[in-house]
Amino acid sequence: MIKPSKKWLALCLTTTMFMGTLCTYSAQAEQTYYSDENVSITSAIDRYIAVNGGMEFGQMDEMQVATDSLPAALSTPLDAEETTEETTEESTEETTEETTEETTEETQDDVQPTLTVAADYFDNKAIVVTGSYVNIREAAGTDSSVVGTIDNNGLVIVEEKGSEWSLVSSGGVRGYIKNEFMKFGSDAASYAASNLKQVVEINTASLRVRLAASETSDVLTNVSQGSKYDIINIGAEWTNIKVSDSISGFVKNDYIIISYNTVNAKVVEKPQTPTADTTPVNPPATDVPYSELGVEVANYAVQFVGNPYVYGGTSLTEGADCSGFVMRVYADFGYSIPRTADVQATVGAEVALTAVQPGDLIFYDHGTGSIDHVGLYIGNGQIVHASTSRTGIIIADMYYSTPCKATRIIY
Repeated sequence: MIKPSKKWLALCLTTTMFMGTLCTYSAQAEQTYYSDENVSITSAIDRYIAVNGGMEFGQMDEMQVATDSLPAALSTPLDAEETTEETTEESTEETTEETTEETTEETQDDVQPTLTVAADYFDNKAIVVTGSYVNIREAAGTDSSVVGTIDNNGLVIVEEKGSEWSLVSSGGVRGYIKNEFMKFGSDAASYAASNLKQVVEINTASLRVRLAASETSDVLTNVSQGSKYDIINIGAEWTNIKVSDSISGFVKNDYIIISYNTVNAKVVEKPQTPTADTTPVNPPATDVPYSELGVEVANYAVQFVGNPYVYGGTSLTEGADCSGFVMRVYADFGYSIPRTADVQATVGAEVALTAVQPGDLIFYDHGTGSIDHVGLYIGNGQIVHASTSRTGIIIADMYYSTPCKATRIIY
C-alpha cells in the first residue's frame, strides 16, 4: 500500500473542515442530522486520527479501509500515483527481462567452443626430457650402435616399454632409449602443459588454408598431415594459423588437433652408399628420359626425415633449408646443382606435373609468382622436403601447396 503524502493529508483536512461547515449549515437549515453511516468521510478522518496517534502511515489495514471509503474526487490522485508505480514496475520488469535476454544472447555469441589437447594425446607416447639430446640405439644397451638422436622435448611413439629401455619411433627413426630420459603418459601430459607451447597439428592427408574463415574463400596453400603450425586464434569452426612468415590463414577445425611444439628424432647419416630396392611403379609419361637412379635418390633422401630445418644450412643431419637439402642429396650422387630454389628451377629438363617420377624436383611459389620452395618427389604423390624450422625435414603431399613447376635432373 502507498503511504499518503503530506499534500494529500492537507487536502483531506481542508476538505473535511469544509464538509463539516457545510453539514452544520445544512443541519441548521433543514434540521437533518447525519451519522457515520451515511457520511463516510467522517469515519475516514476519525480512523486516520486514531491511527496517526502512534503508527506510521501504511502500517495498519485500517488505512487501506479509510482510503477505500474516500469520495472519487479525493481518491483520484492516489489512483493515478498507484497506476504510475505499477506501470513503472511492469516497464522495468519487461526492460530487465529483454536486457537479460539480449545479454544472454551476446554472451552466447562471445563464448565460443575451443579446441584443446585431447585427454588421450599422450597415450603410448613419451617426451624426451634431457639437458640437450639423447641417442637412439639399435638395441637396448649403451654398447649398441646409434641410429639416431632426439633433442630435449622430443616426442616419441612408445612401441614397447621395458623396465630400463623402451623401443620407440620418431621421425623415421626406430630404436631404443633409456627410460630415465623420458616421461610417459600422464607424466608427459603434465610436463607438456607446464613447459611446451600448444600448436595446431594437421590431422588429414592434405588440408586447404583459406584467406578467410569460409569454404568459399580463396585457398592460400595446402598443408600436409602431421605438420604443426603456430596458433593465431581458435574460433568456433575455423582456426587462424601461421603457415610461414609470409602466409597465415584459416583451417577447418574438423581436420586439426591441438598438440605441442615437440621435435622429432634425427637420423644419423650412414656412411654406406645407398642402393635402390624399388623401381618405378608407372613408366614415365613424358618425352624426357628417365633413370632408375631417381628412385635411389628418393630412397636416400627419406632417410633424413625428422632431421632439422636450418635456414641457410646444407647438412643432412645437422640441418638444411629446402634448397640446401636437395642440393646436398644430389651432391652425394655426384650431381652439382645451384644453391637456391629459384635458380635450381632453371637447370635440368622441365616435366609435366602429371608426369613426375621419383627423384624429380617440385617447385612452389605459394601464389607469389616467384619460386621460393623446392621438394624432392618420392612417388605416390608425395615429396620429401625441408619444410619449416618447426617441422624439419618431412614427407608431405605433393599438393600441400599448389606446385608451379617440376624438373628432372637425373635422366
